Amino acid sequence: MTPKRELPGSSGLTASEERQLGELQAKRDAAASNAASARFKVEEPHSEIIFGGLRVGRDFTPVPDHMIAPLASAASDSGVTLTQEES
Repeated sequence: MTPKRELPGSSGLTASEERQLGELQAKRDAAASNAASARFKVEEPHSEIIFGGLRVGRDFTPVPDHMIAPLASAASDSGVTLTQEES
């Protein structure tokens, strides 16, 4: 029996390729900004949110300054609860 292949989505990438690309872009953005100004995580019942190539999951994730407001807005629009790490 042949394993099932992932079919590309509208972007031409499979779901796993999109996730990998998002993680790489988030690393690039974090390195370019030298430091994130905040760290966020997603709360139950959701496991992650991916926005603008940035993936935030259940563990605190650095979020570059320029992504905080758009990420918070996208999370709110999607019904996803974010928690910011206290410093």
